Order: sequence, then C-alpha cells, then structure tokens
Amino acid sequence: MLESSLAETNGKKEGTVKASLFKATMNDARLFRNLIGAISSLIEEADFNANSEGIKLRSMDPSHIAMVDFEWPKAAFDSYECTSPTKLRLSVSNLLKLLKRTRSDESVEIVYDDANKKLNITLKGKIVRKFITPTLEPSTEEVPTPKVPFNARVKITAVSLRDIIDDAQSISDNVKLEASPEKFIVRATGELSSAIIEMDKGSDAILELDAKES
Repeated sequence: MLESSLAETNGKKEGTVKASLFKATMNDARLFRNLIGAISSLIEEADFNANSEGIKLRSMDPSHIAMVDFEWPKAAFDSYECTSPTKLRLSVSNLLKLLKRTRSDESVEIVYDDANKKLNITLKGKIVRKFITPTLEPSTEEVPTPKVPFNARVKITAVSLRDIIDDAQSISDNVKLEASPEKFIVRATGELSSAIIEMDKGSDAILELDAKES
C-alpha cells in the first residue's frame, strides 16, 4: 500500500498516513491504449472516477457537442483494487503519448500515488518501462445524465462499426443513420459517390435492435 511517512519532529513519534489505494492491471497493454485512444478522439482532459466497482468517465468535448460516457467495470481488469472513491483528472492526450509504443504482449500496471498526486504506469514485457505523469486539479463541474428521448437503440459489434465507418469515410465525412424494427442502415453521400450499408436484425453484426416505426 502507498504510504507517506511523517518524520519524528519536536519529540513527536513517527507515524504514517495511508494514501487511498488505486491499483489496476491489464494483461494486454495495447487494449488499454486503444481505450484511451478512443477517449482522446473527443476530449483532451477528463475526470476518471474510480471506486470498488470500477472506473467511470463522463465528460463533454470542448465544444459541448459530444459527450463521452465510458465505464470500465472491475471485471474488465485482470486485477483491480480501490479502497476508497478516487477522482483522477488526467491529460488524456499526454497519457496516450506515454502509451504510444505499447505492444499486445505487454501488460500494464496503473498505480495512483495519492501522496504525490501522480499516476505511475508500468509496462511489462521483454523489458520493463515505467512512466510517471501528474494528475490535474479535478473539475468541479458535474456532467448530468442527458435527458434526451430516443426513438431507437442499436447495439452493434465494434468490428462491424469500424468497418462501416471505414467504408463511409471514403465517400463522405458525414453519415446518416436510420433504424427500423427490422433493419439498421448507414448512408454516406459525397459529391460523386454514395454508399448504403444495411444490416438486418438478427445478423451477426447486430446485437440488439429496438426501434419504433417511423
């Protein structure tokens, strides 16, 4: 456990003050890097809220147009310890730079040093690399749960979504999403070309499709 020592002064006995412990490991460091990379595409800094159940993040992008609502449950890690609720504000872009050269055959260990307000990251593979990055002052702003009525809910595999975006990106910077009770459609329209990608309910790509009749 992380501890900060109090030296004996003016005849007082030496003691220790225990820091709140947060420690987590993942056997696939590249997976951790990819998760951070997904977050960094929208925000540069974020508050990571850790407790005994896992880590949660909810933050708006600088323009307040898009929101990141992310959750890492305890089970997503190979080991996880958090003795008390801890809020860590980190530079996501800087964290991604530290993880830039991670490999899938490396593991990552993350330990929060509460006494010094620093995050210690250790990558273990053929060699051991250690990085230390400071935490920032947590934001006092709480991002509320959005109260937006939705007419459709679509749950799709990450691989399929990536393939769809890659195909659409060659046509346009924007896509139009359409959902019906039986089908999910993605349309991309450019100056010269267009693309239509259709997925039926029950296909391997669609995990869940719940939509109202238009």
